Amino acid sequence: MAIVNEDPAMVKFLLGKGADHNQRACGNFFTPDDQKAQMRSNYEHEWFDLPIETNYDGYSYWGEYPLGSVIQVQLLGYSYWGEYPLGFAACLGQEECVRLLVAKGANPNLQDSNGNTVLHLLVIHDKSEMFDLLVYLGAKLHVKNTQGLTPLTLAAKLARRDMYEHILELAREVYWIYGNVTCAGYPLLDIDTISETGDINVNSAMYLVVYGDEPGHLDMIDGMVSHLLEEKWKTFAKYRFYVQFFIFTMYFLVFTMAFYLRPGTDRSPRFRQETHDDNGTIYVINVTVRDPCHLLRLRTTEDVVRVVLETMTLLGATTYIFMSLKEIYYQGYSIYFRTLISSPAKALFMMANCFVLLMVPGRAACAYVYEDVMCVLAILCTTPYFLFFCRQVSSSTPHPCYNRTSLLRGFKLVGPFVEMIYKMIRTDLIRFFTIYLIFVIGFSQSMLKCSCFTGSHVDVFMFHWQPC
Repeated sequence: MAIVNEDPAMVKFLLGKGADHNQRACGNFFTPDDQKAQMRSNYEHEWFDLPIETNYDGYSYWGEYPLGSVIQVQLLGYSYWGEYPLGFAACLGQEECVRLLVAKGANPNLQDSNGNTVLHLLVIHDKSEMFDLLVYLGAKLHVKNTQGLTPLTLAAKLARRDMYEHILELAREVYWIYGNVTCAGYPLLDIDTISETGDINVNSAMYLVVYGDEPGHLDMIDGMVSHLLEEKWKTFAKYRFYVQFFIFTMYFLVFTMAFYLRPGTDRSPRFRQETHDDNGTIYVINVTVRDPCHLLRLRTTEDVVRVVLETMTLLGATTYIFMSLKEIYYQGYSIYFRTLISSPAKALFMMANCFVLLMVPGRAACAYVYEDVMCVLAILCTTPYFLFFCRQVSSSTPHPCYNRTSLLRGFKLVGPFVEMIYKMIRTDLIRFFTIYLIFVIGFSQSMLKCSCFTGSHVDVFMFHWQPC
C-alpha cells in the first residue's frame, strides 16, 4: 500500500520495522486474464500454479466511484506486477522505492509464478529507464522465465521494438569508438536461431520475430536481424540454395523423362483365337491379350532407358525422404511440420516422394493401374516444388530454420507473386473449400433423399420435391 500511494517515507519506515521485502502478492488480481481460468492451487506453497502460455493481457482497476461504478482499462500487463514489492515499485516507476528495497536486500533476480524477474516485468510495461537502473543494481539479463524467454526474447515476442533495441545496446560489447562511429559486438546466444549445440532455438529473438503475428514484428526485422540474415546468406546459404536448386532440376528432368517414356499399355500384345458356340453356330474370335507385367519387360532400348531413369528417380526420392528424416531428427517434429505449413510446395514435394516409393509395390504386383495413379500424383506434386525456389520472401518473413534465409536473390521477379499464392492457399482457399465441401455434402444427401432417386435421371427431380 505504501508503494501504491507513492510514499517512499512509509516504505522506508516499514522496511526499518522489519517488513519482508520479498513477500509475494499472489492472487487473481495480479494474474494475466488468460491465466485466471486455469489457476490451480498447490498445497505445497502459497502461490498458484499457472499455465505456461500467456500474452500478459489484463484489466487495470483505476478506481471505484459512487453508485458502485468501476472504471476499467484494458492494457498489456497492467494488472500483472510480478508478485514482489520490487517489481511493483519498478513497474510504477518509483525509483526511490526501488533503491530502498535493493538497499535492504531485495533480490532483483527473484522469479514469480511465471518465472519472470523484474527485468521481464519492465519489458512488459515498457520501462526502459527503470530497466537501466535495475541492470545497474545487479539484475541479470539472461534469466529465463517458464516460457524459456529472457528479457530480450520476451521483447521480441511482444514486438516491443524500442525495448528490444535498448536491451541489445546494453548487452553489446563496444570495441572502439571514433567520433560518431562505434564498433561493437552483439552476443548471438539469445538472437540467432542456431544454438551452441547446433539445434534450432525456437525461443531466439530471430525466430520469434520471424514467426510473430503482431504488426510490430515487421518493423523489428530491420537493423541487426536483417544484417545477420544478410551475412548468413552471403556466407553459406547462397551456395547451398543454388546447389539444391540444381540437384532438384536434374531430379525433375530425370523423373519427367521416365514419365514420358512410360508406356500406357502393353505395346507388344499377344493374340489368341477363341471359339464360341451360339445355337450350333461356331464363331472364331481373335482376342488381344495384354501382359499386366509389361513394365517389367525389357524388349527395346527405350525400355532399358526408362528402367534406368526410373531407378534414378527412386534413388532420388529415397534420398530426399532420408534428408527429411534427418531434418526431423535435428529440428524436431514441431519445427519441421511448421515449415511444411509455411511452404505448401515443399509439403507437396514430400508427398510426391512418398508416391514414388508407393509405386514399387504396384510394379512388383504387376498392378499397372495402381502404379499409373501413383505416378500421376507424384509428377503433379513434384512440379510445384519449383515455387519453393522461386519464392522471394521480403525482409519481413525470412526463414531461419535451415541455416539459410528465404531471401532468394536469384528469383526476385516471381517471388512476391509466389508469396501471394502461398497466403491465398493458407487462408482464403482453405476457408472456401471447407465451406464448399460442407454445402456439397449436405445438399447432395438431401436431394438424393427427397427425390427418391433410383436411376440415372436425377436432374428430373433436382428442383421438384416429391414425397418418398
